[in-house]
Amino acid sequence: MFSISIDTTFDASRNEQISFIIRYADEVTGEVHERLLAVKESPITSGKKLYDIFVNVMEAENLNWKEEMVGQSYDGASNMRGNYNGLQAHIKEESPQALFVWCHSHRLALVVKQAVSCNSNAVDLFGNLETLYVFLWCSKKRATIFREIQIECGNMEGKNNPLHAVKRVSTTRWSSHAAALYVVLKFHNAVLKTLNKIKDSEGSADVVVGASCSGLISYLTSQRFLLTALLFKTIFQILEPVTRQLQSQDMDMLMATNILNNVIHQIKELRNDDSFKRLLKRTDEFAENSIVDFLPLVSSRPKRVPRKSGEHCQDEIISCPMKKFRIDTYNVIMDILLAELSGRFESTNIGPLKDLSLLSFRRIREVQNNPHIVPCDAFDALCTMYSQIDKNSLLTEYIEFCKNFTEIENSILLPKYLNNNLIVEDYEDSLELNAYSYDSAEEDSAKVVYHNISSTRELFKLFCLA
Repeated sequence: MFSISIDTTFDASRNEQISFIIRYADEVTGEVHERLLAVKESPITSGKKLYDIFVNVMEAENLNWKEEMVGQSYDGASNMRGNYNGLQAHIKEESPQALFVWCHSHRLALVVKQAVSCNSNAVDLFGNLETLYVFLWCSKKRATIFREIQIECGNMEGKNNPLHAVKRVSTTRWSSHAAALYVVLKFHNAVLKTLNKIKDSEGSADVVVGASCSGLISYLTSQRFLLTALLFKTIFQILEPVTRQLQSQDMDMLMATNILNNVIHQIKELRNDDSFKRLLKRTDEFAENSIVDFLPLVSSRPKRVPRKSGEHCQDEIISCPMKKFRIDTYNVIMDILLAELSGRFESTNIGPLKDLSLLSFRRIREVQNNPHIVPCDAFDALCTMYSQIDKNSLLTEYIEFCKNFTEIENSILLPKYLNNNLIVEDYEDSLELNAYSYDSAEEDSAKVVYHNISSTRELFKLFCLA
């Protein structure tokens, strides 16, 4: 049995390259191997085209994928994960047991990607953070000024904070959005002093530098920036720990599902009046500790929409800028997050994957301590998909395996002594048979127990004769 992972990327000549990687377990040793099976070039990457290339690779390598392939893993592109025309859908038509597994951490990254680009305020926030990085960090002189001002601000506040650099907003790693935002909020005063100093020293000679500084200062001292920044900080404080948990070594599907359900519950709690009021309170507290006055939200001029024939009512014009921010930005971002979380973390294939989570180290230890906690429907979904597996036999073997797990784990490596009551008297002779090394402290503390066989050489002769 094997599983396959397929991904596409451009090479140096801008040709689309498709890589096929198989993952299998050695039948004798049980070791898991990953091998690059093939690399194919194709300018067309639709689901049907990828399926045709996949079939050709399987036939060329003489792999019985319809019966022996048990898993498939791709990214979140529609041509890969599509339920009707995606590659995984075409493969499952011929091989129903080939589970489609999509990295949960990657799904979460796509959720955040949609949230940070859903409206103009979100786009302006992270666009200006990237502009600030390019403006400050691409010049050694400006980067030095930022470090010096951080030291000055720390001395004035009586703090010895470590120096930080402004972070880049990467389009491929959403955690960079959080890192860039945290630095600007933490050193907001230092950033403003740096921009003002650069504007005074370089702005008069270079109009582009002066205009860039003025634009960044104007945005970073606006209430629009502060509200949007603190809103995304609240969101990142919920999502960032989840990303690290999803990438942990002993994470299983059962735990991942529970964590994501908790995330959805926390986001839903943010979608109410009390949460928005708490955001306004944190905004006021931040403004009180700042060295500048923030420009309040500006009321936009209402558009006069002519009433059409037969139209008896019109949409209500929102005159309050704070109410408009809540409706057009706060609520929109929360709705996008909830919709994306519900849509991307669908329940497809979760049943068999939850069954496989029972094989994780954590679950085995739980069953070992209490065999009665095994769920009543354990391995139901797995045995339904793989009909050749008998559920009762599998469940019995699983419980026995958990009971004897400690003994199995301890027998993987040779013990220090095969017999607890035998400690060799002649240490120099024992080195020929014992592959372990002992330090002087262990030699001094060891108690010599006499045995009816006086030396290891005689024991070795008896072993060979037997």
